[in-house]
Amino acid sequence: MAEKSPMRVLHIITVPISMTGLPLFALRVGAAVRGVRSDFLSYGQVDERAIAALGEGGQRVFTAPHRLRHPLRYARFVSRVIRDNGYDVVHCHGNSATMALDLLAAKMGGAKVRIAHAHNTSTKAPLLHRLLNPLFQKLCTCRMACGEEAGRWLFGNRSFQVIPNGIVTESFRYDAVRAGQMRRECGFMPEDCVIGWAGSFVEQKNLLFLLDCFQDSLAKMPALRLALIGDGPLREQLMARVDELGIGERVGMPGARADMPRLLLGMDLMALPSLYEGFPTVALEWQCSGLPCLLADTITPDCVMVPFVKRLPLDRKVWSDAIRECLGFE
Repeated sequence: MAEKSPMRVLHIITVPISMTGLPLFALRVGAAVRGVRSDFLSYGQVDERAIAALGEGGQRVFTAPHRLRHPLRYARFVSRVIRDNGYDVVHCHGNSATMALDLLAAKMGGAKVRIAHAHNTSTKAPLLHRLLNPLFQKLCTCRMACGEEAGRWLFGNRSFQVIPNGIVTESFRYDAVRAGQMRRECGFMPEDCVIGWAGSFVEQKNLLFLLDCFQDSLAKMPALRLALIGDGPLREQLMARVDELGIGERVGMPGARADMPRLLLGMDLMALPSLYEGFPTVALEWQCSGLPCLLADTITPDCVMVPFVKRLPLDRKVWSDAIRECLGFE
Protein backbone atom coordinates (compact mmCIF):
# COMPACT_ATOMS: atom_id res chain seq x y z
CA MET A 1 0.00 0.00 0.00
CA ALA A 2 1.44 3.38 -1.02
CA GLU A 3 2.42 5.67 1.81
CA LYS A 4 0.15 8.69 2.10
CA SER A 5 1.95 11.93 1.26
CA PRO A 6 2.02 14.58 4.03
CA MET A 7 -0.28 17.57 4.02
CA ARG A 8 1.28 20.54 2.23
CA VAL A 9 1.03 23.99 3.83
CA LEU A 10 2.25 27.30 2.46
CA HIS A 11 2.88 29.97 5.10
CA ILE A 12 2.56 33.44 3.58
CA ILE A 13 4.49 36.01 5.62
CA THR A 14 3.22 39.50 4.80
CA VAL A 15 6.45 41.25 5.82
CA PRO A 16 10.02 40.59 4.65
CA ILE A 17 11.68 37.64 6.39
CA SER A 18 13.95 39.00 9.11
CA MET A 19 15.10 38.32 12.67
CA THR A 20 11.89 39.79 14.13
CA GLY A 21 8.75 38.53 15.78
CA LEU A 22 6.19 37.72 13.07
CA PRO A 23 8.57 36.11 10.54
CA LEU A 24 10.39 34.09 13.19
CA PHE A 25 7.12 32.85 14.68
CA ALA A 26 5.82 31.71 11.28
CA LEU A 27 9.11 30.04 10.38
CA ARG A 28 9.55 28.23 13.66
CA VAL A 29 5.96 27.06 14.00
CA GLY A 30 5.80 25.92 10.39
CA ALA A 31 9.02 23.96 10.74
CA ALA A 32 7.99 22.38 14.06
CA VAL A 33 4.67 20.83 12.99
CA ARG A 34 5.14 17.10 12.50
CA GLY A 35 3.63 15.20 9.59
CA VAL A 36 3.16 18.36 7.53
CA ARG A 37 5.29 19.74 4.70
CA SER A 38 5.56 23.49 5.37
CA ASP A 39 6.97 25.96 2.86
CA PHE A 40 7.16 29.76 3.10
CA LEU A 41 6.53 32.76 0.89
CA SER A 42 7.39 36.41 1.44
CA TYR A 43 8.79 39.38 -0.47
CA GLY A 44 11.79 41.68 -0.27
CA GLN A 45 15.23 40.85 1.04
CA VAL A 46 15.44 37.62 3.03
CA ASP A 47 17.62 37.47 6.15
CA GLU A 48 19.39 34.14 5.76
CA ARG A 49 19.89 33.90 9.53
CA ALA A 50 16.14 33.54 9.95
CA ILE A 51 16.06 30.79 7.33
CA ALA A 52 18.93 29.03 9.11
CA ALA A 53 16.68 28.79 12.18
CA LEU A 54 14.58 26.26 10.24
CA GLY A 55 17.35 23.68 10.37
CA GLU A 56 17.64 20.98 7.72
CA GLY A 57 13.97 20.20 7.18
CA GLY A 58 14.03 20.78 3.44
CA GLN A 59 11.49 23.59 3.46
CA ARG A 60 11.27 25.85 0.43
CA VAL A 61 11.20 29.66 0.64
CA PHE A 62 9.62 31.60 -2.24
CA THR A 63 10.40 35.29 -2.79
CA ALA A 64 7.49 37.14 -4.44
CA PRO A 65 7.21 40.62 -5.99
CA HIS A 66 6.37 43.40 -3.49
CA ARG A 67 2.86 42.89 -2.09
CA LEU A 68 1.61 46.48 -2.14
CA ARG A 69 3.79 48.07 -4.82
CA HIS A 70 2.98 45.41 -7.40
CA PRO A 71 -0.22 43.72 -6.15
CA LEU A 72 -1.23 42.15 -9.48
CA ARG A 73 2.21 40.68 -10.10
CA TYR A 74 2.29 39.49 -6.49
CA ALA A 75 -1.14 37.82 -6.72
CA ARG A 76 -0.25 36.05 -9.98
CA PHE A 77 3.03 34.83 -8.49
CA VAL A 78 1.38 33.53 -5.31
CA SER A 79 -1.48 31.79 -7.13
CA ARG A 80 0.98 30.10 -9.51
CA VAL A 81 3.16 28.86 -6.61
CA ILE A 82 0.09 27.40 -4.88
CA ARG A 83 -1.29 25.80 -8.03
CA ASP A 84 2.05 24.36 -9.20
CA ASN A 85 2.86 22.84 -5.79
CA GLY A 86 -0.60 21.63 -4.82
CA TYR A 87 -0.78 23.15 -1.34
CA ASP A 88 -3.70 21.89 0.75
CA VAL A 89 -3.60 24.84 3.16
CA VAL A 90 -2.47 28.46 2.93
CA HIS A 91 -1.66 30.02 6.31
CA CYS A 92 -1.38 33.81 6.00
CA HIS A 93 0.37 35.77 8.77
CA GLY A 94 -0.38 39.51 8.99
CA ASN A 95 -2.13 42.27 10.89
CA SER A 96 -4.81 43.77 8.65
CA ALA A 97 -7.43 43.11 5.99
CA THR A 98 -4.77 43.69 3.33
CA MET A 99 -4.40 39.91 3.67
CA ALA A 100 -7.40 39.84 1.32
CA LEU A 101 -4.82 40.06 -1.49
CA ASP A 102 -3.00 36.95 -0.26
CA LEU A 103 -6.21 35.03 0.41
CA LEU A 104 -7.60 35.92 -3.02
CA ALA A 105 -4.40 34.65 -4.64
CA ALA A 106 -4.70 31.49 -2.53
CA LYS A 107 -8.25 30.92 -3.77
CA MET A 108 -7.18 31.54 -7.36
CA GLY A 109 -4.45 28.93 -6.84
CA GLY A 110 -6.95 26.34 -5.67
CA ALA A 111 -6.32 26.32 -1.89
CA LYS A 112 -9.57 25.37 -0.16
CA VAL A 113 -8.33 26.03 3.39
CA ARG A 114 -7.23 29.65 3.82
CA ILE A 115 -6.12 30.67 7.31
CA ALA A 116 -5.85 34.32 8.36
CA HIS A 117 -3.63 34.74 11.43
CA ALA A 118 -3.75 38.09 13.28
CA HIS A 119 -0.41 39.15 14.77
CA ASN A 120 -1.10 42.75 15.86
CA THR A 121 -3.74 45.16 17.09
CA SER A 122 -3.40 47.97 14.55
CA THR A 123 -2.14 48.75 11.05
CA LYS A 124 -0.21 51.44 9.18
CA ALA A 125 -2.86 51.35 6.42
CA PRO A 126 -6.21 51.94 8.19
CA LEU A 127 -8.08 53.15 5.08
CA LEU A 128 -7.02 50.14 3.00
CA HIS A 129 -7.89 47.91 5.94
CA ARG A 130 -11.46 49.25 6.05
CA LEU A 131 -11.92 49.04 2.29
CA LEU A 132 -10.71 45.44 2.03
CA ASN A 133 -12.30 44.14 5.23
CA PRO A 134 -15.57 42.80 3.68
CA LEU A 135 -13.64 40.86 1.00
CA PHE A 136 -11.10 39.67 3.57
CA GLN A 137 -13.78 38.23 5.85
CA LYS A 138 -15.35 36.30 2.96
CA LEU A 139 -12.08 34.84 1.71
CA CYS A 140 -10.68 33.40 4.95
CA THR A 141 -12.02 29.99 5.91
CA CYS A 142 -10.25 29.79 9.27
CA ARG A 143 -9.39 32.57 11.74
CA MET A 144 -6.46 32.57 14.19
CA ALA A 145 -4.85 35.21 16.40
CA CYS A 146 -1.86 35.59 18.71
CA GLY A 147 -4.17 36.89 21.45
CA GLU A 148 -7.70 38.00 22.26
CA GLU A 149 -7.09 41.67 21.45
CA ALA A 150 -5.48 40.91 18.10
CA GLY A 151 -8.37 38.60 17.21
CA ARG A 152 -11.03 41.17 18.08
CA TRP A 153 -9.11 43.82 16.12
CA LEU A 154 -9.02 41.81 12.91
CA PHE A 155 -12.15 39.65 13.11
CA GLY A 156 -14.56 41.73 15.18
CA ASN A 157 -17.33 39.59 16.70
CA ARG A 158 -16.55 36.58 14.49
CA SER A 159 -15.16 33.46 16.14
CA PHE A 160 -11.41 32.84 16.08
CA GLN A 161 -8.85 30.56 17.72
CA VAL A 162 -6.03 31.95 19.85
CA ILE A 163 -2.62 30.39 19.12
CA PRO A 164 -0.32 31.91 21.78
CA ASN A 165 3.18 32.86 20.70
CA GLY A 166 5.73 30.62 22.33
CA ILE A 167 9.47 30.22 22.81
CA VAL A 168 11.96 27.43 23.51
CA THR A 169 12.47 28.15 27.20
CA GLU A 170 15.67 26.13 27.52
CA SER A 171 17.44 28.65 25.25
CA PHE A 172 16.92 31.44 27.78
CA ARG A 173 18.22 29.78 30.95
CA TYR A 174 20.34 32.16 33.05
CA ASP A 175 24.06 31.41 33.36
CA ALA A 176 26.12 33.70 35.62
CA VAL A 177 29.44 32.84 33.95
CA ARG A 178 28.14 33.48 30.44
CA ALA A 179 26.44 36.65 31.68
CA GLY A 180 29.78 38.10 32.77
CA GLN A 181 31.36 37.15 29.45
CA MET A 182 28.53 38.77 27.52
CA ARG A 183 28.81 42.04 29.42
CA ARG A 184 32.53 42.21 28.73
CA GLU A 185 32.00 41.48 25.04
CA CYS A 186 29.41 44.27 24.81
CA GLY A 187 31.80 46.73 26.47
CA PHE A 188 29.76 47.07 29.67
CA MET A 189 31.51 47.60 32.98
CA PRO A 190 30.51 45.55 36.05
CA GLU A 191 29.02 48.68 37.64
CA ASP A 192 26.94 49.61 34.57
CA CYS A 193 23.15 49.27 34.64
CA VAL A 194 21.99 48.19 31.19
CA ILE A 195 18.50 48.71 29.79
CA GLY A 196 17.79 46.49 26.80
CA TRP A 197 15.30 46.61 23.97
CA ALA A 198 14.94 44.37 20.88
CA GLY A 199 12.89 44.54 17.70
CA SER A 200 12.42 46.53 14.50
CA PHE A 201 13.22 50.23 14.34
CA VAL A 202 9.72 51.33 13.34
CA GLU A 203 7.29 53.94 14.65
CA GLN A 204 5.14 51.34 16.44
CA LYS A 205 7.99 50.61 18.88
CA ASN A 206 8.07 54.20 20.22
CA LEU A 207 11.85 54.33 20.54
CA LEU A 208 12.13 58.14 20.58
CA PHE A 209 10.06 58.03 23.76
CA LEU A 210 12.43 55.43 25.24
CA LEU A 211 15.45 57.60 24.42
CA ASP A 212 13.87 60.57 26.21
CA CYS A 213 13.10 58.46 29.29
CA PHE A 214 16.65 57.12 29.26
CA GLN A 215 18.09 60.64 29.15
CA ASP A 216 15.86 61.72 32.05
CA SER A 217 17.17 58.84 34.15
CA LEU A 218 20.85 59.57 33.44
CA ALA A 219 20.93 62.58 35.77
CA LYS A 220 20.57 60.30 38.81
CA MET A 221 22.13 57.20 37.25
CA PRO A 222 25.35 58.10 35.40
CA ALA A 223 26.20 54.38 35.05
CA LEU A 224 23.03 53.76 33.02
CA ARG A 225 23.44 52.28 29.53
CA LEU A 226 20.93 51.49 26.75
CA ALA A 227 21.21 48.68 24.18
CA LEU A 228 18.85 48.89 21.18
CA ILE A 229 19.12 45.51 19.47
CA GLY A 230 17.70 45.35 15.97
CA ASP A 231 17.43 47.39 12.80
CA GLY A 232 14.88 49.06 10.57
CA PRO A 233 13.86 52.15 8.61
CA LEU A 234 14.14 54.56 11.56
CA ARG A 235 17.75 53.72 12.36
CA GLU A 236 19.17 57.00 11.03
CA GLN A 237 16.49 59.03 12.81
CA LEU A 238 17.30 57.29 16.09
CA MET A 239 21.02 57.86 15.64
CA ALA A 240 20.37 61.54 14.95
CA ARG A 241 18.29 61.79 18.12
CA VAL A 242 21.03 60.09 20.14
CA ASP A 243 23.53 62.65 18.84
CA GLU A 244 21.13 65.50 19.57
CA LEU A 245 20.74 64.35 23.17
CA GLY A 246 24.50 63.91 23.55
CA ILE A 247 24.21 60.33 24.80
CA GLY A 248 26.11 58.52 22.05
CA GLU A 249 28.65 56.98 24.43
CA ARG A 250 25.87 55.47 26.51
CA VAL A 251 23.66 54.01 23.74
CA GLY A 252 24.63 50.95 21.71
CA MET A 253 22.99 49.73 18.50
CA PRO A 254 24.55 46.36 17.65
CA GLY A 255 22.10 45.66 14.82
CA ALA A 256 19.85 42.64 14.29
CA ARG A 257 21.32 39.60 16.02
CA ALA A 258 20.71 35.88 15.88
CA ASP A 259 22.13 35.24 19.38
CA MET A 260 19.37 36.95 21.38
CA PRO A 261 19.39 34.47 24.32
CA ARG A 262 23.09 35.20 24.78
CA LEU A 263 22.68 38.97 24.50
CA LEU A 264 19.98 39.01 27.16
CA LEU A 265 22.51 37.67 29.68
CA GLY A 266 24.21 41.08 29.63
CA MET A 267 21.07 43.10 30.45
CA ASP A 268 19.67 44.32 33.77
CA LEU A 269 16.25 45.58 32.67
CA MET A 270 14.17 45.32 29.49
CA ALA A 271 11.75 47.95 28.19
CA LEU A 272 8.96 47.83 25.59
CA PRO A 273 7.10 51.15 25.27
CA SER A 274 5.26 50.20 22.05
CA LEU A 275 2.25 52.17 20.85
CA TYR A 276 0.53 48.83 20.12
CA GLU A 277 1.39 45.13 19.95
CA GLY A 278 -0.36 41.84 19.29
CA PHE A 279 1.45 39.40 21.56
CA PRO A 280 5.15 40.35 21.70
CA THR A 281 7.31 37.23 21.77
CA VAL A 282 10.26 39.29 23.02
CA ALA A 283 8.40 39.93 26.27
CA LEU A 284 8.23 36.17 26.85
CA GLU A 285 11.94 35.80 26.11
CA TRP A 286 12.82 38.54 28.57
CA GLN A 287 10.70 37.05 31.35
CA CYS A 288 12.10 33.58 30.71
CA SER A 289 15.58 35.09 31.12
CA GLY A 290 14.59 36.34 34.56
CA LEU A 291 14.82 40.01 33.63
CA PRO A 292 12.56 42.69 35.11
CA CYS A 293 10.47 44.23 32.35
CA LEU A 294 8.68 47.51 31.75
CA LEU A 295 5.83 47.23 29.24
CA ALA A 296 3.48 49.92 27.98
CA ASP A 297 -0.10 49.41 29.12
CA THR A 298 -1.04 49.50 25.42
CA ILE A 299 0.34 45.94 25.26
CA THR A 300 -1.97 43.04 26.05
CA PRO A 301 -1.73 41.78 29.66
CA ASP A 302 -1.90 38.23 28.24
CA CYS A 303 1.88 38.29 27.77
CA VAL A 304 2.58 38.98 31.47
CA MET A 305 3.65 35.68 33.03
CA VAL A 306 5.68 36.64 36.12
CA PRO A 307 5.45 39.23 38.95
CA PHE A 308 8.51 41.27 37.90
CA VAL A 309 6.73 42.83 34.91
CA LYS A 310 5.26 46.34 35.20
CA ARG A 311 2.71 47.70 32.76
CA LEU A 312 2.90 51.48 32.62
CA PRO A 313 1.05 54.33 30.90
CA LEU A 314 3.08 56.09 28.22
CA ASP A 315 4.03 58.99 30.46
CA ARG A 316 7.66 60.13 30.38
CA LYS A 317 7.99 60.80 34.11
CA VAL A 318 6.29 57.52 35.04
CA TRP A 319 8.75 55.56 32.90
CA SER A 320 11.80 57.49 34.10
CA ASP A 321 10.82 56.88 37.72
CA ALA A 322 10.14 53.20 37.04
CA ILE A 323 13.57 52.73 35.43
CA ARG A 324 15.31 54.09 38.51
CA GLU A 325 13.10 52.09 40.87
CA CYS A 326 13.64 48.78 39.04
CA LEU A 327 17.41 49.32 39.05
CA GLY A 328 17.54 50.30 42.73
CA PHE A 329 17.95 54.07 42.39
CA GLU A 330 14.73 55.34 43.96
